[in-house]
Amino acid sequence: DMNFNMVYPLWAAKYFGPDAVASFSPAALLLGKQAGAIGATFGLGIIIAGIYLVARGFIRWEVVLSFLAGVFVTALVFNISDSNAYAGPLFHLLTGYTLIGAVFLATEDSSSPVNFLPMLIYGAGGGVLTVLIRNIGVYVDGVVFAILVMNIINPLIDRIRPKAMGKVA
Repeated sequence: DMNFNMVYPLWAAKYFGPDAVASFSPAALLLGKQAGAIGATFGLGIIIAGIYLVARGFIRWEVVLSFLAGVFVTALVFNISDSNAYAGPLFHLLTGYTLIGAVFLATEDSSSPVNFLPMLIYGAGGGVLTVLIRNIGVYVDGVVFAILVMNIINPLIDRIRPKAMGKVA
């Protein structure tokens, strides 16, 4: 059944504006009725996989939720500032590599932070950079590039450590 829009949603948003985004319903985006990479379009499956991985303790929820919150808040700010030029936050959450990046790429043990506060900063920074690259930059989908930039900054972020128990400052 090929009864869906065959244009890559982020290309439609970047080159045709938010009016083209109206042809993509959130339910269709969640169920994978969009053009895109194999595995990256079925948002519901990625969300279920993310919940499973968090519940089993394979990934930490802090990076995932802060990444998604960073995308949501930044896209909301852009959309509020000019809704005729920028797509809404739900569109940004359900298109491109956003969910793949939040669940599988940003949570990679070898490159993500170890402590609680750095995880929140790392995830939120990746989400903010993703929307900035999408809306202002040249690339249509900036998830992978945003995560690479955050991986470069990670050693600095990871220096933020909780105060040692019993230590007087």
